[in-house]
Amino acid sequence: MARLLIQISSIIVIVLAGLILIIRLFAYDTAYYNALHEALTASMNCEQPCFLGVVPHITTVDEATHILQAHSWIAGIDVLDQQMRRVAMNWTWTGAQPTLLNWYGGMTIRDDVVISVTLQTDISWGEFWLAFGRPQLGKLDFGQHIGVYTEYGFLIRTQPSCLDFWQQPVTIVIANTNLPYPPYEAMQRATCDLIATR
Repeated sequence: MARLLIQISSIIVIVLAGLILIIRLFAYDTAYYNALHEALTASMNCEQPCFLGVVPHITTVDEATHILQAHSWIAGIDVLDQQMRRVAMNWTWTGAQPTLLNWYGGMTIRDDVVISVTLQTDISWGEFWLAFGRPQLGKLDFGQHIGVYTEYGFLIRTQPSCLDFWQQPVTIVIANTNLPYPPYEAMQRATCDLIATR
């Protein structure tokens, strides 16, 4: 009987040691999250909110064009017109930017002034949370999960998903963050409740 207990105890110890080893192998990689934080905040090396020197609601389209054309990270820009009015600007990267800034980028324009800068990323919401922490404000709005980082002058958007909430890719919007949003609460349960009512 004692021999059986020793064998069972040994198996349990081996299984638990294996689980601990697996957890340690996939531990939180602080270097990656620090690099993500640094890459994004380096692009905002100006009074926030801003991106590469473009300040939403202040910088004109012509000023933004000049800033981007002179920047070593930007290969080319494309200003989109609609009914004889400039409404958006997109750019391509040169490869000189931090490797974590290798996503689609664009600006929304209204009355010849940049209103917001959008960076679509493949960074998951969980990775973004580990790099920047909990947002100060947020809510579910128009079928999107939104977190507002007032400290950095940007908000993030993800698609609401119950099962893979933390794996959803983040879209970063650099804009006015003085929004009438409530304090951020963990949105996973609210997202699941919203999806369940559909």
